[in-house]
Amino acid sequence: MSDARILSLFENPGKVETATPGATVWVARDPAGGRSVLIKKLADSRARLRATAALELRHPAIVSTHRWLLDEGALYVVRDVPRGKNLRQILGPHKPEPEALRKYVLPILEALALAHSRQTAHGGVSLENVIVVEGGKTLLSDFATTDPTDPRHKPHYAGAASADGDIRAVARLIADLLPSSGTFSQAAVRDRIAGIVLRCDNLADLRETLAALDKLAAAPLPRPAPKEVAPARPPGPPPLASYDLSDEPRPASPLGLPRLGATLNRPDPVFAGGAGLASLDLRNDGDATLIVRMVATQHSWLSVRPTALPLTLPPGTATRLGFLIQASRLAPGEYRSEIFLSTNAGGDGAEDLRGGWFKHTFELRATVLAPIGARR
Repeated sequence: MSDARILSLFENPGKVETATPGATVWVARDPAGGRSVLIKKLADSRARLRATAALELRHPAIVSTHRWLLDEGALYVVRDVPRGKNLRQILGPHKPEPEALRKYVLPILEALALAHSRQTAHGGVSLENVIVVEGGKTLLSDFATTDPTDPRHKPHYAGAASADGDIRAVARLIADLLPSSGTFSQAAVRDRIAGIVLRCDNLADLRETLAALDKLAAAPLPRPAPKEVAPARPPGPPPLASYDLSDEPRPASPLGLPRLGATLNRPDPVFAGGAGLASLDLRNDGDATLIVRMVATQHSWLSVRPTALPLTLPPGTATRLGFLIQASRLAPGEYRSEIFLSTNAGGDGAEDLRGGWFKHTFELRATVLAPIGARR
């Protein structure tokens, strides 16, 4: 009879379907606030601590929780009812357009930044809990009423709501929502970008990556590099003066082609449990703009330092890419990883990715030393 007692406090309650296992949901009018509300019944009353924390979360991108009620061991959480659809309903089997990815995900990052500053985790970030209302506004719903032990959420949360779990869940969400058109049309490109996203371990890195993806989506697609054709020799006798041009500067190609030059700087040894830096110097030795649209690494202990992509290098210019070597979980020894670039310049050893893009691979070797206190 606990349901009847709780629902008697509201007007016109009606049961609705929910994607939360073990939960029962009603929509009703709350006389106390004069608004439509959603009432979610949870069998586990221990969620009241999270529900209490959710009461303090007030943000334009968070669906507000108003109160909770407890009766016969069951918890009833009362929150707003946003008029819209969740992201799974909107997208279905399709991927969002490149310009829509930031619109959907950035509000989630902002909402979680507030929640984490209050030591409150969501516990179940997913497509079902991202609501898009009329006008295109994006909201994060169901703080305190998701179950982190649910099989859909457990891989990210290990059975308990946490800020780290929220970050892993959002990273997975971004990776799954990567567009499949324009710059992102190739599966190999999406896989490498997903690898970068899934290595982000804080909200700031996810925000920077999202901004880089936004710029990448707006970058022009390069045209396939044309083949140079030697000009026909004019008829008549050869010139009176001839000489060897092998030592002369190479003239610019009239067709305008970028040319990648790269120097990988071997990093200094790092101590186990610590960290170090590595760098890759890039230069454009060609006579057309060089575009680097993606940078990725093979192993998680080597990560790309925040870099705005795409990189554009006019002819004759250079830049340096930084990498962080994280030896917190590495034992003393020699380690090897690969760095991958996707550029619009071909060259020896480059893999043709089609569409005017080429993959370049560089091998980095790092030495990890025993901690100073462990050395004799």
